[in-house]
Order: sequence, then C-alpha cells, then structure tokens
Amino acid sequence: MNNPNKTASGKYNYDTIYFNKRIEDWVPLIHNNVNIINSWRKIEIKKYNYGYDNYVYILSKLLPYIKQNKDDIFIYIGNMLNIEKYAKKAFKAHIKNYLYWRNHIPYEENKIYEKPSKSRKNKKFSDELAVTDWKSLDTEQKEIYIDIVKTIFDYLKNIIIMEGIQNLKLDD
Repeated sequence: MNNPNKTASGKYNYDTIYFNKRIEDWVPLIHNNVNIINSWRKIEIKKYNYGYDNYVYILSKLLPYIKQNKDDIFIYIGNMLNIEKYAKKAFKAHIKNYLYWRNHIPYEENKIYEKPSKSRKNKKFSDELAVTDWKSLDTEQKEIYIDIVKTIFDYLKNIIIMEGIQNLKLDD
C-alpha cells in the first residue's frame, strides 16, 4: 500500500465526508484557525504525519457526534452548549492516535508516513499526558481542545447563516 488515503492506523479515511466537506478539507481549516487563536508559528499540515492524523482522529470522533446531535449546533449558536463534553472527546481521540503512533511506529512499516521530530512530539504530547484524565489537564492544555471544538462549531454556524441568507426571498 504505497499511497493510502487514511490514518496510519487505517482506522479513518481522509476522504470521509461530514457536512459536505471531506475530512482532508476540514484538517487545514481547523489547524490554521487553532494556530491563529494560539498565536503559534504557522506550520503547514501535511498528510501522512502524526499531527495530521491527530486532527483526522479528532474530527472523525467529533463530526459524527455532532451529526447525531444536530441540535447542539443551535445550542452553540445560543451560547448554551457545554463545549467541554466535545473537548473531552477530542482529547480522548488524540490519546488514541498518540498511542497508535507510539506503539506501532507506522513510519517504519510504511515510508509514506513521516517520522515525527522528537522535539515537536515531546512539546505536543507525551506518555504522561496519555495517561492523564481531562480533569487533570491544565487550563492551557484544555483550551487547545476547546479551540478545536469552537472552530468546528463556528464553521457550521457560518454555513447555516450563509445558507439562510441565500434562501431568503428579498423581492417580496
């Protein structure tokens, strides 16, 4: 398998569609917004690396859940949504991807996957975080997952608003 279109684990496909958008199109949207929110140095996100798979795992966990609970979009618009329940799911998805990459070393099995740089890997996630529960995370760590969730919901909110505006009859 020289060019898979899925995570290193094979669990999620990059081209799965949620809300008329492929996961591979969601990833840069989320990545770029989280970078802006946190004033991080802009690093291009590319397929077949650890960070990309993190986003795919998170999105593949959150988007189906949002799809099953569509009213949460309107609850979010009304500023009443418990975002933390989604952020916890994002954190758990990140742990699953981290453990897969740590335990299976996919870049040794398939050269298409990029080996994470040690410094980047240690800064972003660690064995210590992988065995930590949500309550034990510090505020800064929690905020990253909350930012991801808000970015998803803000995108969906904007789509709903644009669709509504486009469907208005202005010539009555």
